[in-house]
Amino acid sequence: MEKFERRISHKTNLVAIADGARWIWDFWTENYPEAIQILDYYHAIEKIGNWAKMVFKDDKSAQEWIKLQETRLLNDEVSETILDVMDIDCKGNNNKLKQQLLTYLENNKHRMNYKTYQEKGLMIGSGPIESANKQIVQARLKKSGQRWTPKGLQQVANLRVAYHSKRWNLVKNAIRKAA
Repeated sequence: MEKFERRISHKTNLVAIADGARWIWDFWTENYPEAIQILDYYHAIEKIGNWAKMVFKDDKSAQEWIKLQETRLLNDEVSETILDVMDIDCKGNNNKLKQQLLTYLENNKHRMNYKTYQEKGLMIGSGPIESANKQIVQARLKKSGQRWTPKGLQQVANLRVAYHSKRWNLVKNAIRKAA
């Protein structure tokens, strides 16, 4: 793992896409401060949408408001979304949840430039990454009854990534050189 981390630390254009968990951002900030950090768009919309469904009286109003926020976020207008949330009058628990949503949006504002990211050809959602983890890593390493040492797990994971990334020729060349 150490070798892998040294290797990627020299790459440029590292991108971290995550759901907003503080520990993930702390890891990337500490270990890869040059990485572009992107808040998963779909997690952000889900969080905004769940709150809106609780505070709007009818489903149609909630859906229209959510659609407006989707458009705003996709146009790098997170500040307008924050203002819209602030403008909604809430009582009791909904107000507490409103404050939590505002904190989430403010803390991640700099990670929500979705139009800019897409213009650079970057993904704004972690779905493909999560799917690859499930298909490539978990499908092989989490089979019933399997036990792994950290080193063995990393080696098998590296081989599966190379194979599924169509870089198997690099593995074959390394084996030939070693022989």
